[in-house]
Amino acid sequence: MMQPIFKNKEFENNLDKYGYVILNKILSESKIDEINQFYQAETPNNAKQIFTTFFTDDYQYKTKVNQYLTKTVGNIVKPIFDENFIPFFGNFMVKPPFNENLLLHADWSYVDELNDRAINVWAPLVSTSPKNGRIWVIPKSHKIVNSIRGVNLPRDFYKNEVLLQTKYAKPLNIKKGQVLVYNARLLHFSYPNTTSIPRVALSVFFVPKNRSKYFYFLNSKTTKVEEYKLVNTEPLLKMKFGEKPPNLELNKEIPLNEIMPISKTDIHKYLKPVSYFNFLLNSYLYRKYTSNF
Repeated sequence: MMQPIFKNKEFENNLDKYGYVILNKILSESKIDEINQFYQAETPNNAKQIFTTFFTDDYQYKTKVNQYLTKTVGNIVKPIFDENFIPFFGNFMVKPPFNENLLLHADWSYVDELNDRAINVWAPLVSTSPKNGRIWVIPKSHKIVNSIRGVNLPRDFYKNEVLLQTKYAKPLNIKKGQVLVYNARLLHFSYPNTTSIPRVALSVFFVPKNRSKYFYFLNSKTTKVEEYKLVNTEPLLKMKFGEKPPNLELNKEIPLNEIMPISKTDIHKYLKPVSYFNFLLNSYLYRKYTSNF
């Protein structure tokens, strides 16, 4: 049995059943102001329109953000989380005005997901809405996303994107002060921020303490997935997005054909369709914001 994440059994059960849980009244107004002041003061002007601080090559900036968010969010959720789960890697996630969609995806694998879980703590610094790039989830999809994930690895669920985003997707209007906690395997996406104000959110990965952490990279020459052990987050801070982090020792290679795809059988078996009305609404939004319909 995997280590529990929450001290509260109801939270733990909902996370296990749906892949996510929304926590109320976690961030106070004063704490949100403090975090926002840090973001505004530390983020370079030319970086405020990027989608996430992880995309920038500014090592010092990424390090400051990581240290500040892991410490701040770690202290906030300490009374809620089991002591065996610790903050691992923190980012600001920004939806600039009139930006592109965030494509359907599950976050990168940082642990051996056959035996462990990683979770993401995600909190907007403003209330999210249909207009400013709210997050959408595919409830229970953590039960069908079994493949490891990382740089250049194929995302087989794209071939079922229309089906997933129209028949099974649920929008989450996360209010200011609320926190979304989700399994790293949970499929999620967002549509553009159509307001004139950037939507800033924080994101901190939590992993089990004293368990191995990993980074996965598909080598295009060998067509094998390379697994590297992570002792700490330093390689992630030094890496250029989309490239392999420097100074990592290869742990093992995994044949690409061992990456388990998602089947339509699994989708229909494990996921719950939305109502017909919501299907029509989801289809309208998908058609409006994508060219794949």
